[in-house]
Amino acid sequence: MNIFETAFEEPEVDFPNSVIQNSIQDFEKATQSLVSLVIAEMDDMMRMSPPRLPTTFQYKILLTSQYIKGYSFEVMRFGYDVTIYPATFKIESDIAKELNIDLDPLHDCYTVTCDNEQEIVEMIKKVFNSVKFKKTVGGLMKIARTKA
Repeated sequence: MNIFETAFEEPEVDFPNSVIQNSIQDFEKATQSLVSLVIAEMDDMMRMSPPRLPTTFQYKILLTSQYIKGYSFEVMRFGYDVTIYPATFKIESDIAKELNIDLDPLHDCYTVTCDNEQEIVEMIKKVFNSVKFKKTVGGLMKIARTKA
């Protein structure tokens, strides 16, 4: 007796980290290779540090420069579960305030939930066009240029 009436199918969606990677692929070119955006998978120790996301697979997006060793600026954390969507994003506090994102009192951070790839692209476009992000990138470029 087969209790499964239909076959299982994998969702035809891109993973959130792939959507972001495709969206930021020209960032280094825009910064003359002085600054990079890195998507880093979070290990168990990183996942324990606050603020914690309520998701299984977790990543963070870091602003770095090969010319400034040891420096990184965490732009956001994000994660998803086995259903892939929705994806949850924890946005850096100054950027979140600038974008009028409400504080999530349950997790004590600024979170955004995206239900699909298009919502992710729209959200990260806002984040990467925020004044705080642009000033941070500009300052990092200036410092990196003196060390290049």
